[in-house]
Amino acid sequence: MMNIEYLQTYISVYENRSITKAGEELFLSKQTVLYHISQLEKIFKESLFVRNHSGCEPTVKGDSVYKYAVRIVDVYKKMMEDNVETNTIRVGIDSRILSDVAFKTINKLKKEFDVENTVFLTLKDLTSGMEKNEIDMFFCHDEGLVSYPFYRLMDDSIYLICSENSDYAGEEEISINEIKEVTVYYSEDDGGFLCNILEPLKNTCRFEKQTSEVVVGNNIYENKGIAFIHELNLKEFPKKSFLRYIRISDYKQPFGISYRSSEKTDELLKVLKTIVKGKIRAE
Repeated sequence: MMNIEYLQTYISVYENRSITKAGEELFLSKQTVLYHISQLEKIFKESLFVRNHSGCEPTVKGDSVYKYAVRIVDVYKKMMEDNVETNTIRVGIDSRILSDVAFKTINKLKKEFDVENTVFLTLKDLTSGMEKNEIDMFFCHDEGLVSYPFYRLMDDSIYLICSENSDYAGEEEISINEIKEVTVYYSEDDGGFLCNILEPLKNTCRFEKQTSEVVVGNNIYENKGIAFIHELNLKEFPKKSFLRYIRISDYKQPFGISYRSSEKTDELLKVLKTIVKGKIRAE
């Protein structure tokens, strides 16, 4: 399926002639940039770049895709801008954030405030959108990379998935520090939170990337591995009778809202402070 973010990444790689420079420009890892390009190549069933010692050069097909990608992204941005009513709060979402978390918060805000539009862009585009007065606030992970006020939130709704014969299967909750010497399976669909939660495990666990959640589920059972999932995604994860879901008791996923201070956003933040409770809360 075509994804607007894949096209944004493609444009950056094409214009920079470099995977590394595109990642730096878009605040994406090299692996994420390569994944976006590979997904487009699957769609078009043809190579779009040829990599060499100095970077990468587009193929003939790549040149053609670039022309259309620029038009599509430009139309998308204009469509989003035209769809915004002047009396609404315009909210953006960093595409690397676990979008379900942002959705949940936005849906709560919609019940209390006039929030009618969300925009999915890169962190670079979100910051640019703030500067051009195209959006009023946005959800992101990186407090240190934004120059606007930042309202910090924490999310502790992360679960460990293991098989019924795992050493962890009898637990209701588990500390992140208790997880050792085990294979952690993950897929590209796990969301931005995964990078943070894997960090404390990098010296004690092994990591294996899988093609889908279905494959992840099967490998958990067959190889006594584990995976991590956000509570909001539990319903979509392939249900198996042999799998167990255990809450991580001491892990908090940081994210937050960067905003331009105004009468509208100040009022919205007051509302946010009263409705963001429990699993997603102010810190």
